[in-house]
Amino acid sequence: PESMNIKGRTERITQLADIFPTFAALFGEQRIFDGENLIDSIKKKRQDDRFMFTTSFGTPPSIAMRWRSFYYIYHMFNNQEELFDLATNPVENISNRIINKDICTFFKAKLFHWLIGFDNLERRSQVVNLKKLPKEEYENLKSLGYIE
Repeated sequence: PESMNIKGRTERITQLADIFPTFAALFGEQRIFDGENLIDSIKKKRQDDRFMFTTSFGTPPSIAMRWRSFYYIYHMFNNQEELFDLATNPVENISNRIINKDICTFFKAKLFHWLIGFDNLERRSQVVNLKKLPKEEYENLKSLGYIE
């Protein structure tokens, strides 16, 4: 926001999951989300140690992970790996990939740890006071079948 005098890009890893915590923080809400409040991450000029995971829509999918300047792709259909160092080669193409078995093993271990954690994830729900919702929003959620 302009009132915060924040301009430009951030080198931090951002993902779609960061949007809800950011909006919630802007409205003074303290809730548990998978993502991180981007306003805090921009103000704190520290290296980002979060891992970002994404998957393709293929069957089986390819899974990509980003950590610091590294970008790792694991292709489940053929057990192939690709590793890029975006700090030295910001363009991801096959000629720019690096081969480092130690870093690939590190990423593969993180990947399997994430998959096991995701499978065992405790499902959380948020309690919302329906009386505080605007009538229009309440009716909208009701028409979509989210509330009875």
